[in-house]
Order: sequence, then C-alpha cells, then structure tokens
Amino acid sequence: MVRAPNWVGDAVMSLGGLRELRRIIGGARLAVAARPWVAAIYEETGIVDEVIPLDRRSWRDSFAHAGAIRGGGYDLAVLFQNAFEAAFVARLARVPRIAGFGTERRGLLLTDEVPLHASHATEHQSRYYMHIVAGVERALDGSDSVDPARPDCSLAPRPETVAAGRRRLEAEGISSTETVVSVNPGATNSRAKQWLPERFAASADRIAESTGARIAILGSASESGTAASVIAALERPERAINLTGKTTLRELIGVLASSLALVSNDTGPAHLAAAIGLPTVTVFGPTEAFATRPLGTHAVVVDHPVDCAPCMLRDCPIDHRCMTGVTVDTVVSAARGAIAAGRDGERTT
Repeated sequence: MVRAPNWVGDAVMSLGGLRELRRIIGGARLAVAARPWVAAIYEETGIVDEVIPLDRRSWRDSFAHAGAIRGGGYDLAVLFQNAFEAAFVARLARVPRIAGFGTERRGLLLTDEVPLHASHATEHQSRYYMHIVAGVERALDGSDSVDPARPDCSLAPRPETVAAGRRRLEAEGISSTETVVSVNPGATNSRAKQWLPERFAASADRIAESTGARIAILGSASESGTAASVIAALERPERAINLTGKTTLRELIGVLASSLALVSNDTGPAHLAAAIGLPTVTVFGPTEAFATRPLGTHAVVVDHPVDCAPCMLRDCPIDHRCMTGVTVDTVVSAARGAIAAGRDGERTT
C-alpha cells in the first residue's frame, strides 16, 4: 500500500516512483491510499490494483483510514507522503512493514526507515519518490536497480477520460472540430505564484489568433475571480469559456488531453498537462523550477531571474518583480515553440 502525497503536482511527480515499485513487486497487489482530489490520477495510470480514498474532516478520520487500510491485509506500506500522520495511520492499520523517510520525527513508527539522500534538497522532486522506492528495494532483497535520475512520470489518459473532457467542452459550446488553448491563471495556495491576469489574456489572445483556437480558462472555484479578470482583459472575450470550478479532476485531464497547449502558473494542472505530453508553458517566479518544474517532452519553463527569488513566499512583500519581469512576448514565443515541437513529435493521448 502506497500512501500518496496530497497535492496534484506532487502526485504526478510521484508516478515515476510508483512505476518502479510496481516493477519491483511484480504481480503483488498494489494499492494507493490517496486524498479524493488526487485519487483520479492514480486510477488513470493503470499501474495500481486499487485506490483507497482518504477523505479527512478531523483528526478522528485517521482511525477510519486505518480501518480501511487494515481491511486490505497489506504486508508493506510505502509512505510517499511525509507527514507524521501517514506513519501513524499505517501503524494503526497494523501493517507489518512501514517504509519511508523519517521526516516529522516519525522514525520510531517505521520498520524500514529510508535515509534521506544527500542531494534531496537540490534535485527534482520526482527523484524524491524514486529514492524512497530505491530504499524499499534494498530493504526487501538487497537489490539496487532503481535509477532515481530516470523517473517516468508520464500519464496516458484513458479513452473514457478524453471523452469526458470533450463532453465538458461541448457543454460550454466548443464543438469537436474546434481547437482549444487552455490557460490556468490562478494558484490556489499562493498569490505570489500568479502571473498578471492581463498578460495571461494578451498571451491567450495572440496564441488563439495564430492558431485559430478557442480559449479555455481552467482552475478551481476559488480562482473564479482571477479567471473573470483574464476574460475581461481579452480582446475577444466571446472566444473564451470559463471552466473554473466546473471540472472534476478526471474531466480536467480530459480537457487537457483535448487541448493544443496550456499556459499556466506553477500549479497542479501544469504537471498534468506535461505528463500527458501537452505543449506546456509554466511561468515560474517565487518557487524553485529546478525542484518542481513540470516534466514532459514539450514542457517549457519561463522565468525572470531576480536576486530575491526563489523566496517561496505566498505573498510578495515588495514589487513582485519575478513575475512582472516575465513578458507576453517571452511566453507567446515559448508557447509557439512548444506547439511546433508537439506537432513534430508524438503526444501521449
């Protein structure tokens, strides 16, 4: 049983480790325990036999989670999630072996503590999960066949998922013959990560004009205000549809699979888009691109280096120079290059 990370981007970056774990354990039953808002990612992979949804409203839910896991009779729990609670639940579930990093002082709850790799703070987060699985393999049989530098974090949407995305687009008036460019201008957990709405609008206008595409604004319900600002700044707002708060995670994956490209802040949808092979431009500012850039054949990062970045703050205390320095021309050029490369190559759909 794998305890999944809680954020969409982290879940995507964990797929390389999950694939390696499946290879190592062969035909053994593999389950993932995940929060409902990331569960669909693991269901989509085809890697696992079961997904256990772990909803949480209070600390008491930990006991319910332990009961659900105990009923599966698992021999090993692999903790991709770093919190103390993940190890505590595995202990309550009476899983005989529990493996993971000893973060949050949970080492005593683990039977197989994986030592943190010396370079964990300076490498891409996808390798973090690969190192955990490498430690599990060594604990199981002493083997050392996992290469943390080669994570496969790709995601191939199922036909029914693509169809669900198309239905969502058609419900908003976009026919199956129309092309869509998607834009994700919000960032649920950080205002500092958000590029300017008017620049998202100008970029979307220019990309749509050159490709003949419609524009789909993506995001959660809490980001509807940002989406409205983008649409209001468009030269032709009638060309856009607002999908904020209207898609399930599976529908979002389907919409991305039906898109020509995505322009996004550093958020979960950018990781999903890159994983499915969509030409993806991600604007980075206060966060660490080396650690969390989306991985994909046609994924591009745009940033404007400044002395105070990466600060990892949720609100900029000064003038947001890391984001205001990113120009529309730079983003549009990156998007056109990614789209051209995507047309020349193969998409994973």
